[in-house]
Formats: sequence, C-alpha cells, structure tokens
Amino acid sequence: MNDEHLVKEFDLTLISGRKVTHDFKQKGFISDQTSRIIGYPKFDVFEAIRKKMAYPFQNQRPFALYNPHYKRNLNSSPVFMKALVKAFNTAHTYNLVVAPHIKQFHKNFAIKKYWLKRLHSTKTLVDTGSPAMLDMTYTSQAALYIGDVSSQIYEFMAIPRPCIFLNPQKIKWQDNPNFRHWTMGDVIEDIDALKPAIEQAQARHHLYRPIQEKLFQETFGYPLLGASRRAAEAIVDFMTKIK
Repeated sequence: MNDEHLVKEFDLTLISGRKVTHDFKQKGFISDQTSRIIGYPKFDVFEAIRKKMAYPFQNQRPFALYNPHYKRNLNSSPVFMKALVKAFNTAHTYNLVVAPHIKQFHKNFAIKKYWLKRLHSTKTLVDTGSPAMLDMTYTSQAALYIGDVSSQIYEFMAIPRPCIFLNPQKIKWQDNPNFRHWTMGDVIEDIDALKPAIEQAQARHHLYRPIQEKLFQETFGYPLLGASRRAAEAIVDFMTKIK
C-alpha cells in the first residue's frame, strides 16, 4: 500500500492477522504495545450475505467469479475477458459473474461500462457498480474464483474453493511474496489453457486446499466471526490502560 507508512502515526492499530502484523513489525510501523490482532470485521456479516441474495441465474447452475484487478501491468482482462466469456457461454457446468475491481471504471483505466454490459447473457452476469461487488455477495457464493491479483481472493478463501489465476504478462511470480496467493490454484498464461483449467478446477482442488487453509489462517487467523467484538474489546482495553 502506498500509505501504509502512516500506520506508525497511530496509538493503536487493529490488524487482521499474523501476516500483516509480521510485515508491519519488520518495517518498524508497530509494536506489541501499539497493535492488536482482531481478525476481519467484514466477515461478521459473511453468512448473512451468503444467504441473502437470490440466485442470480435462472438455470440454477453454480457460478464462477471473474475478478480482475485495475492495474494495467497486472490486469488480465484485456487478454482474457472475451475468451473467458466465450468459454462460459458454451460450458455446461458454470455460469459466470464478471465483477472487476471498482477502480477499473475510474478515468484513465481504459475499461468502459457500456462495453462490458454488451457481454451480458443468460449465462454471464456483468456487474459494473452494484453493492454486490463489495459486500462479499459474489466472493461468498461463487463456486470458482478466477482472477489475477485482487485481494478479494482472501474473502473467497473463507470457504476453501477452487481458484484459477491468470498471468498473461508471464510474470515470474514463483518465490515472490507478493504472489503467494497464486500458490492456491492453477496459474495459466495462455488462452488455450483456459477452458481445460476451468473444466479441471474441481478435480484439482484437493492439491491446493491445504495451502488455501494455511494462507487464510496466516492472513486472518481468528474464527470467522467476532472480529467486531474483538476490536471493541481491544479499544476498551487500550483506553483503560492509558488512563
């Protein structure tokens, strides 16, 4: 993050899990006295959100979520978007929800809502700005995740499920800590590998489930629910001690 250095200016920092805590300590931003691990408050509504939305497709098939990032040098959609929609429109296992990072629609990021909406079909839902893009509706309900570098993969991992990561830039990602999430599923670089990866995702999930669970625990580390209460208790405890 470009502004993470500001963390050191706070008296108390509430952090989701061990991974960020370790990183911030290494950088000198926090100490044990100025931080608490509390989990991810957004997960307190995870189950409610998961059950709330009516199923988005009339054919009742499970759906895959395509969640491309907005950064040009990492974004997979210019290469993979059309091929992805075509693959799902001819498939018989999944529907597809296309829900790009919301910043992709900001000026200068070169993706237009009207172009995406033309991809709508009975098997493909394109979302360009509804609350469902942000409130975990899709990450909690999807049967398959397809993306590049969006952090929403960790919301999806609240329930371990198959993932596919797209690498059209052919980034040398192995052993790069910024791409650890790519160890949670198949990484493909070429369009020809896309449809086979989708078809094999469920069968190959057992290969990745252990690392999915491990990285999720490192990132959040607490029971799924209760982070809001833990945050409130941490604040009260901190304030009580400084009186």
